[in-house]
Amino acid sequence: MGKFENEVIERIERILGTKAYKKKTFEWLTNNHTSTSSSYDKEVLNKIFTSFNGCKMSLDEKRVVKLRVDSFFEELGIVVEIDEIQHFTNARLRSLEIIENYNLDLGYDLEQYKIWCKENSSKAFNKGQAGYRRQTKEFPFENGRLYQRAYFDSLRDILIIRNLGKPVIRISEMELAFCKELEVYIMEKLKSYNIKIHGGG
Repeated sequence: MGKFENEVIERIERILGTKAYKKKTFEWLTNNHTSTSSSYDKEVLNKIFTSFNGCKMSLDEKRVVKLRVDSFFEELGIVVEIDEIQHFTNARLRSLEIIENYNLDLGYDLEQYKIWCKENSSKAFNKGQAGYRRQTKEFPFENGRLYQRAYFDSLRDILIIRNLGKPVIRISEMELAFCKELEVYIMEKLKSYNIKIHGGG
């Protein structure tokens, strides 16, 4: 867990008055969308996977692994993801353009996320070590890891609302970058999604 992510989660814990389970996994949240029981969710995720030129055969051959979430607040039944700049790629933009055509409950401003992807895709591409841009089994081409990350984010977006009944609350590096009253901003964002705030918010 990176320093920025950890600091934001600690602030959220103070705001909510409860500790987060960091890097929590769920049986139904895996690295392969074909295992989901919802035909609707499978349709959306298959469109995303196909648009990424993913290799279905390689996906089927790949070992099924449970995906982790940044933080899970069990008492409230919510997942909060902290999106640093590496998540705002052209691949993520493509997935968002597909997601917007479906009636999905999201815990972030989709239009604003699309704008941030367009504005920050070059920085997102160049962030981190070469491994951030390696090939992966299901995306066996240059920069495949970028597409895998966007695919995994889409899995979280879609499968968490299906199984927990509440959307993933996403807090981005961009929206916090120029925020003077960080905890106030986070508190108001959580309230906007009807999250109960510690102390009666």
